[in-house]
Amino acid sequence: MVERRQISCFVIVFNEAERIERCLQSVAPWVDQLVILDSGSVDGTTDICRRFTDEVHSTDWPGLGRNGIALWSYADMNGC
Repeated sequence: MVERRQISCFVIVFNEAERIERCLQSVAPWVDQLVILDSGSVDGTTDICRRFTDEVHSTDWPGLGRNGIALWSYADMNGC
């Protein structure tokens, strides 16, 4: 029997209230962990994201590389 691997999905968002719900609906059934990193949204994006996961983190925008590293650390913390 093949061991099932866990799948994490990382999403960096900024003011995506018009699109994020559809995005998260499309990936949520397929992943074991959904981690959102919000870069200072002011349009309700984080509220929408919290309907899909408790793992919604907020930061400023230090750059894609640093935000990517932050996302990986959240996945490692939770064992996925």
